[in-house]
Parts: sequence; C-alpha cells; structure tokens
Amino acid sequence: MGKADLKKRKKGFGEKDCQMQFDQKMLSEVFADFCNQVLLQKYHFGDEQHYEQIREPLENNGCNPFIETEADYKIKLGSFLENRLWTNGITVHSEMARIYKHPKFSHSRPDLTLHIKSKDWLKECDREQSLKCVIELKGANVLDPYAAFKPSTYHNISYDISKLGSLPSILIRCLVFLDEALRVGKPCNRISEDGGKQYIENFITEATRAGVIVLSNNPLLNVFP
Repeated sequence: MGKADLKKRKKGFGEKDCQMQFDQKMLSEVFADFCNQVLLQKYHFGDEQHYEQIREPLENNGCNPFIETEADYKIKLGSFLENRLWTNGITVHSEMARIYKHPKFSHSRPDLTLHIKSKDWLKECDREQSLKCVIELKGANVLDPYAAFKPSTYHNISYDISKLGSLPSILIRCLVFLDEALRVGKPCNRISEDGGKQYIENFITEATRAGVIVLSNNPLLNVFP
C-alpha cells in the first residue's frame, strides 16, 4: 500500500473528497417541506381537531394512527430525506454502528445518518469517511408534552444532545423534535401554566452550547447555533 493510500485511510469523519453539495441550510429546507407535505397535510400533525379531546395516557407518546413509534418517525423522515437528497449525492441510513466514539455513548446507534454516496461503500472505513450528518429523533408526549425535557426521564432530550455534542464539529449534528399536538410552549391543562417556558429556555441553551441544531415542526424549538 502506497503513502497516498495510507493517507486516505487515515481520513476522519466527513473528510472524504466529494463534489456534492450538502449543508445545514439544505437540511433545514428539506425538513420544512417534510413538516408541511407529510406531517401536516398527510398526517394532520398540529391539527387541533385531532388532538383536543385526548385525555388518557398514551403507550407510545402519540396518538397518530400512522406515526405511533420512534421507528415510524425514522421510516417517514429517512425516506423523505433520501428521496429529496439523492440527486445531491446523499443516501440515508438508520442505526449505523460505531458512529459514537465517546465511551459513554459507544453502545448507541444514531437514529439516522446521512452519507455521501461512495463507489467503495463495502469498505467499513468509507462508511465513516462519507458521513455528513447525524440525526437523533424525539417526539413529544401528547398528554405530557414536557416529559422528554424532565431530568428524571430515562434517556431524556439532554442525553441525545450530549451524544450529538460528542461528535466532531465537522459533522452536521441535528436533533429532530416532533411535537405532534403542538402543545410544547402552550398552557396545557394542569401540565404547565406558563407553557413550559423554563424547559424550553434550558433546552435551547443546552443545544446551543453543544453546537447541535434542532429542527422541529414547532417553531419555538428550532435552534441554529
């Protein structure tokens, strides 16, 4: 193996040579289309008529018959992203191994990863070198929209921000937070009289410090550090 080959193999995350264009602005624009074309128009996310009568605990946080679990979010968003970004040289994967290098998170697999398409895709090293973006997904509980923000919650939203923040800054590190009933930031029955203002402020501060962008169908939660 020559020196050029050795140098190529030592490249780290996101350093593979490629002429394709992909950046944070493009990701946010495609996500906005996903919120409008899929979440709102197709699945009625945020439609008060579908959610105003909900009073009982929900097994999977939400009540939408088409998007009930986190895996459903991955399927819908991942497919939409790849369909839109394929011509830009991007492919989308879920649960890719060995992305998180920090010992605290080494067992974790990201919800979605975006990669530059490579002719040498079968080589393990190229999977890391082609990596452009890592996405973790969270969904607000319809009945208790601030459950994910609470420190007592197992693997709460702070955990995902910490995982993303542990990655190299050369990557686009993104948390997608989907608020099905658009109840975060609004007074909601007995849950929060001030609309969870402190939860939201702490969340935005934490994401900004970690250099993590946040994309949400709820505009109160978008963060661009």
